[in-house]
Amino acid sequence: MISIPTLRKRRTGTLERLLSMPLGGIFLPREQLPDVLRMISDWLPLSHAIDALQAVAADSQDAAYIGGELLIIGAWIVGAVVLGSVTLRRRTP
Repeated sequence: MISIPTLRKRRTGTLERLLSMPLGGIFLPREQLPDVLRMISDWLPLSHAIDALQAVAADSQDAAYIGGELLIIGAWIVGAVVLGSVTLRRRTP
């Protein structure tokens, strides 16, 4: 998320979590979502984490699939760190 004042940051993080949980496949399978919501959920990192965990638990996918899901999650982490480092103000003089 883009760095904004503290109150807005908390609201944005809460909003992101509230949207990603139902769209990520925690409460119902993503295959049952309407097409528009399914396309949105394909871009969320939680969806890829859940897919990777389900593949490991069911032993239904090979290591390449799980590695690909982990690479997507890693890209989200790197993107968040880079975006945060670019947008956050430094407090040291």
